[in-house]
Amino acid sequence: MGAAGEDGVAIEIKNFMKLVWFVFLLSFASLAQVTSVDILAIPDVQPSIDPSFSEQSKRLCFVMRNEGKVTIMLSELSTSGDWSKPYTVFTLSKKDLVEGVSINEKGNRIYLGLNNDIYLIDYLGGSSWSIPLKIGIPISGELGEHQPSFFDSDQELFFLRGVKDVKSGNWVRRAFYSKKNLSWSAPKMISFNGIEFDDSEFFGFRVMPTNRTCLLTTSVKPSAHNYIGQLRDSVITNFREINFSGGAIRWISHDFTFGFGMTYTNPAKIIKINFDRDWFSIDKVQTQEPLASRNSIDSEGKPESVKPSGKYYGLLIGVSQYQDSKLNLDKPVRDTQQLSDLLINHYSFDKKDVTMLSNPTRQEIMSELYKLRSVITPNDNLLIFFAGHGFWDESIRQGNWWPKDAQANNPSFWLSNSDLREQIRGINSAHTLLISDACFSGGIFKTRDAGEITKASLDIQVLYKTKSRRAITSGNLSAVPDRSVFFEYLTNKLMVNEENFMPAQKLFYSLKTAVIHNSLNIPQEGVITEAGDEGGDFIFIRKQQ
Repeated sequence: MGAAGEDGVAIEIKNFMKLVWFVFLLSFASLAQVTSVDILAIPDVQPSIDPSFSEQSKRLCFVMRNEGKVTIMLSELSTSGDWSKPYTVFTLSKKDLVEGVSINEKGNRIYLGLNNDIYLIDYLGGSSWSIPLKIGIPISGELGEHQPSFFDSDQELFFLRGVKDVKSGNWVRRAFYSKKNLSWSAPKMISFNGIEFDDSEFFGFRVMPTNRTCLLTTSVKPSAHNYIGQLRDSVITNFREINFSGGAIRWISHDFTFGFGMTYTNPAKIIKINFDRDWFSIDKVQTQEPLASRNSIDSEGKPESVKPSGKYYGLLIGVSQYQDSKLNLDKPVRDTQQLSDLLINHYSFDKKDVTMLSNPTRQEIMSELYKLRSVITPNDNLLIFFAGHGFWDESIRQGNWWPKDAQANNPSFWLSNSDLREQIRGINSAHTLLISDACFSGGIFKTRDAGEITKASLDIQVLYKTKSRRAITSGNLSAVPDRSVFFEYLTNKLMVNEENFMPAQKLFYSLKTAVIHNSLNIPQEGVITEAGDEGGDFIFIRKQQ
């Protein structure tokens, strides 16, 4: 190494030692909260912000800014304590505004504040992640929403939002809370008890799962004030300041022994802050049970084998020939037969349990749905597939399938989304998955936000044991062509899949981006509301060849 390089390293070490000594003096002056600070040895890290760590998967997510680009990055911690070279999760435009990145406990979903909205990015396997998908939180205020925190199976959301102060007329940041049932509740403002600060200095906000702990940072560079408090309902109390003013603490471990953050003096590095174990009365804190110790995970932290006790049934419907010949299509019946062969040959569907209806009438479809009520047990799984014409009735805000006998001006021959929902609710299966490859098929979600991609997949055992009623559709409220790009990617993903257990949500994420890029449609996935969903998922189980 040349002399210039050695001088640069010496200066960096010198600055780092000054930082450690500064933190030590602050800690000695009052409570010994911070014991040391380490710079993480992550290769090729440029100026970065917002480190967030998943203790279960050992994944560190952060934002890297370099040469005008904003990139979501991820590095993994090995058993030897080394950090892997980070890889790109997603690259954003230099015009994009990113405020707050948070990886969930399982390490399979990343949340971020992007352009004044909250988005999620889902893990697809290997080093592949989905595109950012907007979640369905209503917006109020010019500053929008950012710095999201999720926990409790991704059903509780905490975030910052811009609101207008009544007295001053200025836009200020406030913390909000929303909870998900069938949809997200109206955001409720969180109040702070026992702390005062200028809203213009409100820099960082995150709620951690352990004991509902709140991390709060106020900042006027080059110094910062980091606080920790406890959330009770919509009030945060018991604030204590952490003696670390050299930067912002963005994440703290479950046992409060260390955290990750960033400094203003060296923004190219992510730092680990080590805490005195007694600083937050750790013995009195009830920490969450590690996910790896739950019954759904074996002793080595791997998902147990799924042992389904029920059968897999299929009702596959294709309509190519209509009584009104002007409506005829070429592909649906052929596509339906192809899907039937694929499921029977490669997945846990027996031929005798798969019913294919070619060009059926409305009465024939309803008859088969009704018959399934007496056949399917609470241990069984049902896949319903439809390919053909669909229609969106704007006057009553209702989507419809068009069977063989459909007449454009006579809705009595249509099969509406409400009809389907009632029939699905009456079939007492463990899991029902509806796949619709038809025009305006996204109408099945219209009792909720059709653009909302719902909660993350849990491990296979939990998904299989929990009742589900979900749908995947080829588009939202737009027409689809006779040649279905959606169907091509659907069958391709099922054919090349090598996983023994494939959740339907993971199947959807694996094809969504490709369909969008190669067609004019945006496929949809979500819960069929008011049909008995309890949060599980349909699992495609490959046959052992």
